[in-house]
This record gives sequence, structure tokens and C-alpha cells, in this order.
Amino acid sequence: MKKLLVTFASATVIFLTGCQTPTGRNSAGTWRSSDFEDRTTDGWVGKYGTTLTITRDHATHSRWAMAAVLPGSSNYPGVEREFATPQDWSDYAAFRFHVFNAESHDITVSVRVDDTGSHDVRTRYNNDINIPHRLAPGDNEVEVSILALRQGSFLARGLDVDRIAKVTIFTGRLKEPAKLIFDDFQLVRGDRKSPTWQSLIDLTAKGPARWSASNGGDARLVLTLSNTTALAFTMNSGTPRLGFSPVVTNWLGYDWLHLAFDCDSDIELPWFSVKVSDATGRKQTVSLHIPAKPGHNEIDIPLDIFSEVALGRVAEIALFTGEPAKPQTITLTAMGLQRLPSVSFPPVRDAATTNAVLTLDCSHFRFTGAQEASRNTAYLAQIRIPLRDGRTRVVRCNSEGLTTRRYTLPPEAFQNYLPNAPIQIGLYMSDHGVWFYWTRTVHFNDTPITVTFDKTNADP
Repeated sequence: MKKLLVTFASATVIFLTGCQTPTGRNSAGTWRSSDFEDRTTDGWVGKYGTTLTITRDHATHSRWAMAAVLPGSSNYPGVEREFATPQDWSDYAAFRFHVFNAESHDITVSVRVDDTGSHDVRTRYNNDINIPHRLAPGDNEVEVSILALRQGSFLARGLDVDRIAKVTIFTGRLKEPAKLIFDDFQLVRGDRKSPTWQSLIDLTAKGPARWSASNGGDARLVLTLSNTTALAFTMNSGTPRLGFSPVVTNWLGYDWLHLAFDCDSDIELPWFSVKVSDATGRKQTVSLHIPAKPGHNEIDIPLDIFSEVALGRVAEIALFTGEPAKPQTITLTAMGLQRLPSVSFPPVRDAATTNAVLTLDCSHFRFTGAQEASRNTAYLAQIRIPLRDGRTRVVRCNSEGLTTRRYTLPPEAFQNYLPNAPIQIGLYMSDHGVWFYWTRTVHFNDTPITVTFDKTNADP
């Protein structure tokens, strides 16, 4: 049976309903994985009538797995692990587990993660508010990136990933009982030994054709003036699309998706979007409000924004645009992943800071047509401050709900700032499941800065 990205179990061996002695793979108050090889639930408990057993059926890591029978008579049945001491996940790239769906139909599960400050839906991670994980019958694998936890979700702040308190995996009310078999819960590290730059496309004449154009688009290999190979994408009609099977499918541990392309002298792109799809079929599209100019263009998109797909299992990346007024061409010279030496900073969630150095103001933002931002809107920002030692301080801003649309950075965020270096501000928003991304570049010269995103589309 084919394996997707998600899993759950069966066959009763030992009946367990409460917290058990932690497995030997975890030590001294830390948790990094659960594989059930000691025949206990390793602290996982059933919620709202869910019963747990240890089983040999459908174990993926070794000999044993954990079967969960979810009742058909309660809301939010599932499994949960609460930690006795706060867990530091900041050095990891993803939380991943296998689950076998023993039923003959799809089952939708959601992943919830709390930090020590979580007290309601606005202060925890709930992926069900975005796109729940759909488990097909048989083997599945679920992955949640640590970037998604840092970023937050609809109407919820990002987590303090160095103070994780609890993980819950649950369903909505089921029409009838269902069996899921879990195995190999684990925290996954990014591959920090891999190069700091990884190309996602193969433009060599000898390599396999991993790209295709459709919907009124046409693509062909060309030589640039510097005698290097590039990919010319001509947009003729319809909604031209250029799709790639990336050379590198594991994006965990990287910070940016980098695009470099040259534009015709009379370029007129109505809009420009990037879609990333993972091996489970989950997809996320981001509309870039970054004007393409004639000549050379370079765009960096933070991987934080792709929180709805499994970045460790990327299957396709696609570029597309709206119907062009006339045929025009962009020539793609590079597309890849970039990792930058960075320093984290506590998340900014409050509207006010004394002695503010930088203020990000979204309070007057409107979508096209002057529509007020709604309850399905998420405002998220990433500010990257270059430092004297060559690293970059990364500051993430988002609040508990929509009440805060103004963020201020204190002087501490600018300690060791490299004078006159460009500070990159990326604002990404989601409205009814559609993501938008804007950028600004500013410089700090000891005078407080206010950056305003407003009018109909937040463009400069």
C-alpha cells in the first residue's frame, strides 16, 4: 500500500490509559522521540474516550506501535502528550510522526501544540484552522515544521519553541469509532552539513527535464550573455505556469527560497505567485507583491511563510501569473534554497515598546476593494537585521488575534547592527486561505523608523 505523509495502529497487546514511564530514548526531562519499543505509551494518553494499546501491527520504526481507538460519540478525540518540564525545540526543524489509518475511508486529524504561555486558541498552534491533515487508508506521515510553530497560525501568535508544553493530535466528532496506529514520533533536525546554497533546478543540457510549462506558457533553455544556461519562460495567454520537480526535496534547515531572473525591457506582470506542493498533496500558494522590473531581479522569500506544507517532503514548486496583456518573457537564472547564519530574538507581540527604534504599522490596511481585514486574516512579519559579525538577527512579529496591527522593536533588537546595512522587512498575510507577501528595505541611522503598510494592496 502506498505511503503518503501521515499514520495510526491496532492489535491489543497491553491496555494502557495513562502516563507511563518514559522510554529510554528520552532522558533527564527531555523528549525527542517516541517509538514504543519499551511497550509503554511513553506518556501519550487518550483524550475524550480514546483508548490506547501497544501493538505489533503496522509498526514503522521497529517492532511496536501505539494503537488508538477513537470513539464516535465525543468531540475532539485523539492522543496527547504533556511534558513535565518545558521542552526546547529551537534546535530542530520539524515534528514528524507516522500514522496508519485502519479504516477504509479518509480521516482528518489536526495537530495542536502549546507552549507554557498557551491558554486558549489565540495562544497555541492549531493547524486545523489552516489545512488539517487528511489521512488516507493505510500508511501516512505527518510533518509540522518548527517554522510553522514560530510563525503561528490564523488568529494565533507564534509559539516560544524553547518552552513547548504539550502536543495533541485529534479529530472532530466521528460518525463511528475509528482506529489509528501511531509510531515513530520524532523531532527532526535540519541538515546543517549540507551546503548553504542548494539549487532546486537542473539547467544542464545533459540532466533530465524536471520542468514543464503549461496554461499558455512556453519554456526553453537559452544561453545568457555570460555564457551560462538559463530557462526562458514566455507568457503568451491564459494563466502561464512553470512547474518544477525540485532537485532537493528536503528544505528543512534552510531560511530562504531565492529566485533570480531577467525581465524584458517592457515587462508588465499583472501579479506573480509561487506554489509549493508536498508529497501528501498539500499545497500553498503565495502571491508576491514585489514589482518585477526590466533587467535583473532577485527575490528572497522566507520559508516561514510555507507553514502549511511539509518542507521535508517537497514534491513540486511552480511559478505562475495572470493573463498577460501581450507575450513577454522572463529568463530564470537561479532558483534555490539559502541558509544564512542567524540569531533569534524574542517574538514581538505587543503594540507598544518604550524607546522604539522601528515601528511596523498595519493598522490602516485594506484589501482590494477597501474590504476590511476579517477574522480569517493573519498578519505576520519577519524583520532581518544585519549584524557586524556577519550574522542576521531574525525578529518575528505576530499577535494573539487581530487587535494588534502595530509592532515596535526595542533598541536591543539593533545591538551590533552593521551601520547602513539594509534591513529587510517581509510582511505576509493570509485572507481566507490566500497568502500575500510584501517587502520593504530600510536603513537605520540612529533615527527611529516607521514603516507603514496601507491603502488597497500595501504596495509602496
